[in-house]
Amino acid sequence: MKFRRTPKIQKGHLDITPLIDVVFLLLIFFMLSSSFILQSGIKVDLPNAVSSEVLESQNNIVTISENKNLYFNDKLVSIEELEKILIKISEKPLIIQADTNVVFEMVVNVWDICRKIGVEQLNISANQTKS
Repeated sequence: MKFRRTPKIQKGHLDITPLIDVVFLLLIFFMLSSSFILQSGIKVDLPNAVSSEVLESQNNIVTISENKNLYFNDKLVSIEELEKILIKISEKPLIIQADTNVVFEMVVNVWDICRKIGVEQLNISANQTKS
């Protein structure tokens, strides 16, 4: 029996449809199985503090933006609306996030409202810096 020494190259069509299907399935799998950490949509430049601690649980957040707007859990509220909301949740922990450029009077006003209502646990948010 005689074998050819030079193989004959045949041209054919390469079907990449199964490859595309597998790539899309992997893409969908990774998109559904990944988790994203979303932070507040309000841009706040927090002050730095050496003695800050990381809080584990989800708390209610009062944010004071640079242009003196008040937000409760990312919802724009007035000072009167904030007081009504805080009366309902006075037993839950609260975090105050204030921009570094905010007048301290705004922070004190929110703090006074919290003390008047009787918020049991009140924290001020800051960036943690190394000493």
